[in-house]
Amino acid sequence: MKKVLMISQMQDLDGMGCVYLGTHAFHDGIFVYSLCRTFDIDKAFLEYYDEDDLDKYDLVFINGLCPSEVILERINNDSNIRNKIQILDYHKSSLDNNYDNYPFVKVVYENNGYLECGTSLFYKYLLAFKYIEANKFLDDFVDLTRQYAVWEWHEKDNKRARKLYILSEMLGIEAYLKAIDSMAKIFEVVRFDENAQTVIEKYEKNLSKELKEAHDTIKTIIIDVKDNSYKVGFVKAPFRLRNELVDYMISNNEPIAALGMIISDGNTVSYRAIKPGVDCNKIASKFGGHGEKYAGSNSKDDPRFVDFYNKYLI
Repeated sequence: MKKVLMISQMQDLDGMGCVYLGTHAFHDGIFVYSLCRTFDIDKAFLEYYDEDDLDKYDLVFINGLCPSEVILERINNDSNIRNKIQILDYHKSSLDNNYDNYPFVKVVYENNGYLECGTSLFYKYLLAFKYIEANKFLDDFVDLTRQYAVWEWHEKDNKRARKLYILSEMLGIEAYLKAIDSMAKIFEVVRFDENAQTVIEKYEKNLSKELKEAHDTIKTIIIDVKDNSYKVGFVKAPFRLRNELVDYMISNNEPIAALGMIISDGNTVSYRAIKPGVDCNKIASKFGGHGEKYAGSNSKDDPRFVDFYNKYLI
């Protein structure tokens, strides 16, 4: 009976997808998960490492996030931990930093023209090591999660991916996991029953007002990054609206290149591309953050962003 620990992303469809796969793959053992915010991954890992809690586990996964090089070096110098941990990340910034040079780190940003996410990488790993068996439901669930996580659903107008996201936001992780379990027992692929549709309709009913209120707070700033200048619109919004606001700005043809969302119930600033050709990783990196072209984030507490906020956004 294996004891497994997984650390992944908090308040995120991708993080919840990793948890679902883990509970499914290691149902006959002990599966423990810990969800943290993007810039708290070092802290989350050290809470286990410094207390020697990792010794309790046979396998340790970090999915969709990658600790700093300082932490990676500590892992690399500790053979006990190094031999039981697997870090699966998809952020371009991790590739740029060569974190995948460590034997226990695998970073895949794109595969055969498809962008990856934590859930899709974890699924492939579990399949490769025969911890899980593929089926139509899991294939569909993972791909819908991936499409939403990398914003591919918008290009394809895949409403099922968006509905999956809404369900995760409205239910919270425990109820969401139960809902997916029930779905898997009834349907061959991801479908939404009457109860799920009711939850989704309630979300949609209140959405328009919330989006307009957030939009009305927008402040537009020109940000210079390396060889480019981007017109970025900053708004304050709760985490759950981060992707909905992007869709709202695109649909309303907002004259900005990127959206910077100062998360009111979190510690991050989240960037999303509104126009083609924007590199959100470069914007986030200006303030000590990271990401990829279509999305990036930095800590609200980074001194560079604090100075910027006090100068331009108050």
